Amino acid sequence: MDSGLVFNEPMPETLLSFYQSSLGCDPVSAKASNKDDSGLTYNVPAVVAPRKRPRDSINDNFDAFHASQKTKIQQQQSETDRLIAEHNQKVRMELEDRRKRQSRMLVSAIQEGMVKKLKEKDEEIQRMGKLNWVLQEKVKSLYLETQIWRDLAQANEATANSLRSNLEQVLAHVSEDRYVNGGRATVEDDAESSCGSSDYGRCPLAGGRRGCGEG
Repeated sequence: MDSGLVFNEPMPETLLSFYQSSLGCDPVSAKASNKDDSGLTYNVPAVVAPRKRPRDSINDNFDAFHASQKTKIQQQQSETDRLIAEHNQKVRMELEDRRKRQSRMLVSAIQEGMVKKLKEKDEEIQRMGKLNWVLQEKVKSLYLETQIWRDLAQANEATANSLRSNLEQVLAHVSEDRYVNGGRATVEDDAESSCGSSDYGRCPLAGGRRGCGEG
């Protein structure tokens, strides 16, 4: 009964030798046997060794071939796994490098932003310092101007007080003179009235004047 397997490839040398040994056929001995058999004589061995069936030999060879192919497949799988691992390692390294570059770029951007903000704050502080200096100078100027106006007001007040005092003194002298002159005129009028009503020409006038009726 056939095994049902068809081999298109040439049979390996090891497989051929194994197949020949299983059949108990040696090329050299077979050739010699053919020469001996040319005279129609056969040498029948006394004891014939049991021979394996061709199907068992083919199965054994197929198992060996299968094991060899399995080993090759395992080697290829190992090589594929190694290449995949190397590729994954390379990808991880590239991703790590990219992450580090992005981190450095982010840190650099943050530092640049902070430096810019600090510079703006510094400029603002300088502007505020200049404005503060201007305001201080303005306050000093206003203080000096206020001091000048206060001194001037005090001087004007002193001048007004002096003028008021002088005016009061002048008015007092004027009132006193009017009072004195007014009293003197009243006495003279009374004396003249008295002379004209009683002793005409005899009463003397105040101030050593001549009597009434005197020439």
